[in-house]
Amino acid sequence: MKNFLLLLILTTLIVSCDSSSDSNNNESQFGRINGKVITKDLSPIEGAEIYTIPPTEVLVSKSNGEFIFVQVPIGLYRVYAKKEGYSPKYVNISILGNKTSEATIILDNFDVENDPPNKPLLISPPDDITVNSQPALDWMCTDPENDVLLYDVYFGLSANSLQIIESGIDVTEYQLSGLSTNSKYYWKIGAFDDFGGYSESDVWSFNYKEIDPSDALILNLSFDNIVNDMSSYTHSCQQTNITYTKNRFGKDNSAAYFNGSAYVEVMKSTFMDFTKTFTIALWVKPDPGYGNTYEGEVDLVSRYGAATPNMSSFAFLLKNGYISSEIYKTQSGRSYCPSDFLVQPNIWTHVTLVYNGTSLIIYANGVEVAQSMVPQPDPSNLNLFIGKRSLNNRIFKGAIDDLKIYNKVLTKADISQLAKQ
Repeated sequence: MKNFLLLLILTTLIVSCDSSSDSNNNESQFGRINGKVITKDLSPIEGAEIYTIPPTEVLVSKSNGEFIFVQVPIGLYRVYAKKEGYSPKYVNISILGNKTSEATIILDNFDVENDPPNKPLLISPPDDITVNSQPALDWMCTDPENDVLLYDVYFGLSANSLQIIESGIDVTEYQLSGLSTNSKYYWKIGAFDDFGGYSESDVWSFNYKEIDPSDALILNLSFDNIVNDMSSYTHSCQQTNITYTKNRFGKDNSAAYFNGSAYVEVMKSTFMDFTKTFTIALWVKPDPGYGNTYEGEVDLVSRYGAATPNMSSFAFLLKNGYISSEIYKTQSGRSYCPSDFLVQPNIWTHVTLVYNGTSLIIYANGVEVAQSMVPQPDPSNLNLFIGKRSLNNRIFKGAIDDLKIYNKVLTKADISQLAKQ
């Protein structure tokens, strides 16, 4: 609760810009702030705490309430003044190259007991995701005293040198534009109230990559002595305990071996939408026993967690050795597509799963072996897993090679050709 000790005095904030150039050279990327902190009757306020957001250096803080910031990088800043017995205030400053901006901050002579805003929570885009359209930044924030909040949007190419690109907005969304493809961007949000309270979010990042819409191959893992997406989407992949073995042609270190505790996790991206049409194709050579089964199942590729909304989409799996699949829909639960094709241990087999919008279709060595009508899969917030389920069960043991995922339905001829490669 805010405790107003003395009569509120109206605050006047005066901001001006002096077009005179600094005397030093090489100032085109820097400016200067001259300022003073005074009362309503123009008396200087000594000993006030002066700082800027984003932070910069104070060169001089004089006894008459004056202060100077030098070598301030160009950009938008908020200059704060705080002193016990006065309400904290700020002014917004725009720094231009080789220019001096002046700030006069007039403090009210009452004290405010104020709690800062709660830490802003970033929502979208999710941290470290890859996007192919210029996103809107989305966040949420509350205040323990229900104060009106304003926000600064920090953005940049380095987590350590973020700049304010929008200041003092009263909405919790900001649309980005002008991004460069194949770039990683960082962002955070600052929240402040009218009483000097301020808090900042964590720093999140996202990768921006423009993609040719005609490029349907969204994941391409050759497993040639590395787990690396060779598609133009370059998804981030993390492997655990993967080793490498001979591929179907007998070439060393050219297929991934899953030892019963190994798996690959492909970070979630906007490109992988398993609620729409897709095709998954891979070569598999299971060990005898197939792995650490659960209900007789081991997952080859899945985005499947708990049977709750936004957790499970699909699983491409072996059930007692038979190639199978299932999808999850909240309203109807699990829908299966079993087959009668037994994937033999110690033998390379090419398997393919197609979702065409209404049915799951399974192929083995280029030939259709099963088809089932199913509802549209639910979306999932999980990453994609190869070699196990996200719940750390259904763990496959054996070799996998040349895994490809497409965001379209491959034809029978396409699938037959993949099985011959």
